[in-house]
Amino acid sequence: MTFLASCCAGESFSTWATKEHVILSFASEVEPEGWEEGEGRLSPLVPLRAELIAGDARCLYLGWLLCVQRGEFDDDEREPPVPPGLLLVGACPHSSCGSTFTSCTAE
Repeated sequence: MTFLASCCAGESFSTWATKEHVILSFASEVEPEGWEEGEGRLSPLVPLRAELIAGDARCLYLGWLLCVQRGEFDDDEREPPVPPGLLLVGACPHSSCGSTFTSCTAE
C-alpha cells in the first residue's frame, strides 16, 4: 500500500484517480460557529498542491489524523509513517510553535 493510499482511506479524507489526475477530498460536516458562505474560503488550501508536487506529505498525514479523530478506522489500523517536518507541539522545543501541528524548522 502506498503512503497516499494509507493516508486517504477514510470518509473525511479520501482519494480517487482519473486518467490524468489524482483527486484528494477533505470533507467536514462540522461548521464552526460564525460560519459564512462565500467565495475564497478554499484559497488557503491552494499551496497544498505545490507542496504535494514537491514531495511534502504532511497534509496527507494530517488528513489521516482527521479520520482517526472522527473514529473512521479500527483500533488495529496501521499508522502511516510521520512525514519529515511534522512535529507535535508538545514535542517541539521552540516557543514559536503555536498550532496543534506545525512544521518547525528552528534549530
